[in-house]
Amino acid sequence: MIILSAIDLLGPTIQYPVDPSRPCDIYISISSYKDDVFMPNNKDIVIANVTANANISPFTSTGAAAAGVSFLNGVIRTSRSIPVGGIVALDETTGAGSDIDYNASTGMFTVNTPGLYLFSWNFSVTPQQGVTIVQIRLELSPQEQAVAGVAIQSSDTVPNGSTALVYTPVPQQYAFINRSGGLIFINGLGPDFAVGNVAVVRLA
Repeated sequence: MIILSAIDLLGPTIQYPVDPSRPCDIYISISSYKDDVFMPNNKDIVIANVTANANISPFTSTGAAAAGVSFLNGVIRTSRSIPVGGIVALDETTGAGSDIDYNASTGMFTVNTPGLYLFSWNFSVTPQQGVTIVQIRLELSPQEQAVAGVAIQSSDTVPNGSTALVYTPVPQQYAFINRSGGLIFINGLGPDFAVGNVAVVRLA
């Protein structure tokens, strides 16, 4: 399976593959993030979204899995408050393949197959009055072991997220956890607007 075709950042955000004549099973929207594994010469990437190639038609989990695609996209559209240590759950998920599962009742992601995975997340977060540190962190569960996350100093609504390459030698569970300085709010803007996005894709 070819995940990326073309290794050049042509602008602040582009979609891969750049060359439509190259065979590719999934398209990955990217923007600024440093990772020398994918980008030589200190170029930056961030995985923002993953979609299926149009030649997988109709696009179903069975058809995509047969084509070697395994990914999960998730969004948040509704308001909620999340205490310190609380899980950030998703409203909707779509995906393909059997390597990644999501449990809507617990907010847990399960990686079923050993391999290299990319997690990317971004949430619009408002801290409670008096809270000045905002961080939503990807953690191994139930160990509460930190995998990745970026802390931001802010008392206003801010985007918070990160990107992590994770090698999983055995099946593991992961969750997005509020590790801010206090209670945070995710304020929905209506059914047509996402205020949180998650993408998980198996790379190898």
